[in-house]
Amino acid sequence: MIAPEPDILRRLLERLERLDRSAAGDLAWLGQVPADLAAFDAMESHRQSAARAVLKSFEQIEDQLSRVFRIVPALMGEDSGRWFARDHADFMERLGILDAAADWSRVVKLRNQLVHDYPLEAQVQFDRLAEAIGYLPYLAETRRRLAAFVHDVLPRKMV
Repeated sequence: MIAPEPDILRRLLERLERLDRSAAGDLAWLGQVPADLAAFDAMESHRQSAARAVLKSFEQIEDQLSRVFRIVPALMGEDSGRWFARDHADFMERLGILDAAADWSRVVKLRNQLVHDYPLEAQVQFDRLAEAIGYLPYLAETRRRLAAFVHDVLPRKMV
């Protein structure tokens, strides 16, 4: 029986590439990123929708990267069944996919806030949007490093 992980990994990487393109489109749709709370509050409805799309893209990219972070160690023969999310991030750091696991932990924390906490305060909404937008280049670079690792290194390391 052939393990499904390599096929799942390929499909996740394809999805991540599409999500990166989608995030870029969401940012283009948003237009000028609001510089402050007043600009955030004054956004037209279509720009508000674009801001929500940016947040959703951020959430989905983090989620899909986390899924890949769980598959790679298994394909390399690591016994990762009892690992926590931070263990996976530490492993990705050792592989050179992440520069610092602590940075990834901040991305995960923001994603969890976006998914599970719906602040009423406009300032908190604005701050989270600004933070998510700030992390999009980091997520894109992480995806590129991960794809390169999967393509160039992983086949030699698979058990």
